[in-house]
Amino acid sequence: MKVWVYILWGLVVTLLLLIFWRPWGGFGPSSNPWSTELGHLKADLVLEGVSYQRHIGNRRLWSLRSTQARLFEDKDIIEFKGVDMTFYPEEGGKVRVTADYGTYFISKDSLKVHGHVVVHSQDGFVLHTTSLNYSQAKMSIWTRDKVTIEDVNGLVLNGHGMRYDLKSGKLSVGRQSSILPQGEIEL
Repeated sequence: MKVWVYILWGLVVTLLLLIFWRPWGGFGPSSNPWSTELGHLKADLVLEGVSYQRHIGNRRLWSLRSTQARLFEDKDIIEFKGVDMTFYPEEGGKVRVTADYGTYFISKDSLKVHGHVVVHSQDGFVLHTTSLNYSQAKMSIWTRDKVTIEDVNGLVLNGHGMRYDLKSGKLSVGRQSSILPQGEIEL
């Protein structure tokens, strides 16, 4: 009986090592920690100069332009390169988001953008962060990363984490560290 226990534990350890070590795939083709690691896979469809819109009924929720889109049907995702998005909140206005890359999770109707993310609101606020998430079900945009928000009066707000509710138009920033006039240095 003891021998079978040792054999079983040996099998478990071996399987865990194979799962985490992945000798057949190395560390992946991308040094980007947000990557879905699909760069080494062949896409089912590759499109250049893409324009994509999401509607519910006659209401436009968002539009996306990208320099390249790669569809992976078996993974149920679309990867984008050179993202330029516009959200249309229910109360009106526009929120523009640009990023280096994005991944749209088709069945979840959610999107993650990353790499030099910049958000421009219609009333002049500019947000800088490294990644941003969007969920149609939650009707919100959020990040857990460091954020810097500049307003039209030259004030700069630094914090960690942010959530924007697309229904109400409310913005909340977590762990605010400073609010400074533009051009001054935080000590």
